[in-house]
Amino acid sequence: IVITVFYNPEVICIGGGISEENWFIDKVRETYKKTCREYLEAAFITTEINRCKYNNDANILGAVIKASI
Repeated sequence: IVITVFYNPEVICIGGGISEENWFIDKVRETYKKTCREYLEAAFITTEINRCKYNNDANILGAVIKASI
């Protein structure tokens, strides 16, 4: 929630092996929306929760990109 309030991102992506599980992504989305409504009283939050395109390899690809800069 702090990320949403401070940065107002359009999308938050979840990576790692667990992100391949649909139930996990659905639970994170549900909990996130519920928390936004309860603590912020903000039904207007439009940030989406999605999985990373490369799932478990997302962190490695990010490190390679960062190292090559």
